[in-house]
Amino acid sequence: MSERKIAILGASGVVGRALLELLAGAGERVIGLSRREPADLNATFVPLDLRDQDTCLDRARSELADVTHLVYTALYEKPGLIAGWHEADQMETN
Repeated sequence: MSERKIAILGASGVVGRALLELLAGAGERVIGLSRREPADLNATFVPLDLRDQDTCLDRARSELADVTHLVYTALYEKPGLIAGWHEADQMETN
């Protein structure tokens, strides 16, 4: 088993889920973080909304203290793939 512990933010998205499966399949210790729990997850899951700063800090102190690597694949997206990117709050969040 690897000495690394990898946290993947955005684990329910396309990229995050694929990476999580790849790393877990290679024997890495992986934690998936996202607002929604991915189905059939073969790793530890921590529910987390990155827009909630207080909860993020609490989880970082309690459940993520021994993480050695962090991969950010999260994306906050409003409806309308292109139109949403013209809104200031979406740009600030991402």
